[in-house]
Amino acid sequence: MKQHVLLKQTPSHHLIRTQPQLHPNKYRHLAHLATKLAELSIQTDRLASLCKINARQSTDQRELAIYYGSMLMATTRVFNLDESNGSESEDQDDNRSSPNQ
Repeated sequence: MKQHVLLKQTPSHHLIRTQPQLHPNKYRHLAHLATKLAELSIQTDRLASLCKINARQSTDQRELAIYYGSMLMATTRVFNLDESNGSESEDQDDNRSSPNQ
């Protein structure tokens, strides 16, 4: 394997470092991996955004379910109250019209 000698200058002295030279196929492979990593990062951001939207929608649906549930309970109470008042007034009407009184 070929070696390149790189000189890196620092304020006080020079350091000699050896670095192996990469084959062009390895550069292509690394570039391909970097591209895939960037795509994965974008997809991860999109997924995080969709998760936030889904969480908001779930919260909204839960709040709507609570609201409609309470409205249904209130309507049922009113209906039952009207029904019981109606039967009481029917009982009173029956007592008034009874010939035995």
